[in-house]
Amino acid sequence: MNKVLIGISLVLAGLAGWLSWAGYMQRARQEALRVELAATRKAIEVLAADLQESRHRTAAFQAKVNQLTMVLTNSTAELSAVRQRLHDLEFQRNAPAAVLASAPKDAITQRLLNECAPTVTVTTNAQGREERRVVFATLFGPASQVLGRDLEFSATYGRRVAFKETASARRMAFDVDEIHPFALAHLGIDPDEQKLRQMQQDSLWRQVEAVGLQLAAEEQQKREVQRAVAEAARAEERKQLAEQQKRQDELELERQRLQNEAVRADAAMRAADAAILRALNPPPVIIGAPVRVWGRVQ
Repeated sequence: MNKVLIGISLVLAGLAGWLSWAGYMQRARQEALRVELAATRKAIEVLAADLQESRHRTAAFQAKVNQLTMVLTNSTAELSAVRQRLHDLEFQRNAPAAVLASAPKDAITQRLLNECAPTVTVTTNAQGREERRVVFATLFGPASQVLGRDLEFSATYGRRVAFKETASARRMAFDVDEIHPFALAHLGIDPDEQKLRQMQQDSLWRQVEAVGLQLAAEEQQKREVQRAVAEAARAEERKQLAEQQKRQDELELERQRLQNEAVRADAAMRAADAAILRALNPPPVIIGAPVRVWGRVQ
């Protein structure tokens, strides 16, 4: 009896010790997880701060590029306006005379030169500024083909020369190579200079576009880094939750196993108690009436 009780006590003590050790290990794992999670969060905060600072630098750089682009665009527009004004003044003074002086003196060329000549009218607007209108009755191409009629010169845009129909709001533009040289001379436009200006503008815009593409690539890279950091944090959190759930499941299984063992131990203890009680309290011996055997009384 005492041996059974001692054995059961040892089993229960062992189970209690194991449960205590399992609880200690669970708390230690949870503490390690908390420390690891805190370190991961700290790293994410550092990465987020670096990303925010980089975003601020990128925004400042983008603002500077936009400012420089605006200044460059305005300067280009102002330079084009000044050059156009200089061309206009040069045209007013020298263009017709230069065309007439440089043109051959044959009758056909003289007739074409006269046909290419525009009508120039100068008026003064309400602000007192002079406005000059240059209207081509017929605008010819290099092969003397007709490009349009009653076209008023508007402006030059690199290699393109813009016109507007006097009878409508329709606008059209031609490359300098599509317009007769005499008509360009009357406008004071140098085709080679316009081509060079177009090349400069194209180069400038390619540089601006390259800067924009670089900024877009850097921003895309930052977004990818941010997504990678967030995904890594989520993956780490999912991993820790899965490990914690796995440990909880293992502890639950161990708890159930220990509970089953405790139930079996309790059943064994009850059985031992019953056996002890039966041993201490044997059933009474019943003595019956005498039995006659072969004529004798037993």
